[in-house]
Amino acid sequence: MIRLLTHSGFTEPSSGLRLEGLAIRGSAKIKVKVQEGYVLKKLSASLYRTSKDWPNAHIKIQLNDLVSYRLHTEDIGKKEISIDLPSEIHTGDIEITFSIYPKGILKIINIFLLKKTKTLVRDSILINRLYLNETKIINYHDNNRFAYCNSLQQKQIPVRILGFFGQTFGLAEAARRTFNCLQNTEVTVTATQIPYSGKHQGSDSSTKAEKGIPSNINEIRIFHFNGDHFEKLISDWGESILECKYRIGFWHWELPELPDDYLPWFDMVDEIWVPSRFVFDAIAPQISKARSNNPTPIR
Repeated sequence: MIRLLTHSGFTEPSSGLRLEGLAIRGSAKIKVKVQEGYVLKKLSASLYRTSKDWPNAHIKIQLNDLVSYRLHTEDIGKKEISIDLPSEIHTGDIEITFSIYPKGILKIINIFLLKKTKTLVRDSILINRLYLNETKIINYHDNNRFAYCNSLQQKQIPVRILGFFGQTFGLAEAARRTFNCLQNTEVTVTATQIPYSGKHQGSDSSTKAEKGIPSNINEIRIFHFNGDHFEKLISDWGESILECKYRIGFWHWELPELPDDYLPWFDMVDEIWVPSRFVFDAIAPQISKARSNNPTPIR
């Protein structure tokens, strides 16, 4: 049996591309646990090439420090790849690393000499599907893209929601509702009140929220406020507030467009949640700009 433990480094392709797979920000990692006695025999993947702007683009995939393969397709569209795995891959924890090439000096040569600027190299080849034996690890078109519902750690990783739990305006109520939803699951969830000074009157004590600076960095943190509140939060509590296992920004932007001045917000989080299609349409077009300015966000 194979269980997914963690994944990182995958992102949506840039705006305007066909949504046929996950892009890689330089490198991405997946960690799985293989049950003792279970034999890994095959890795199968489905790639999707979006354009021929980067004809030499490929994905290097490595299992632990033992095996590396080059995944490549020249034709636009989908390609199925199957790899027979050697017997040296033992049971236990296995880390699979994906790296997109060209990079470094080869990438610079492509950009400045070959004029390959229409499509970012990370968007040239997307990962549509990845299986180990018959076990799904990634399937882009599934509702659950990663096999995280079977994760050994899913219910063990604590979640902390940081928000305006003591206030009475919309962002505060949204944070309370998310907290109440998670309380009805098997996930361990904690609420933390962040510093607030504003014009809104009234208070709400229906949710028991901690007021101190969190110290558990091995947790998922949901920052339940728009990015403009990060400046005050970091000023009051320091940049260490961003040091955790995974950072989610739950944004409730109320205008039809997110200005370019707010692109630094994206550097604060690993993932963004939104409550409606309206907010999605305002934020999603800016993601490609933010990632091109800083393709490796703070982790």
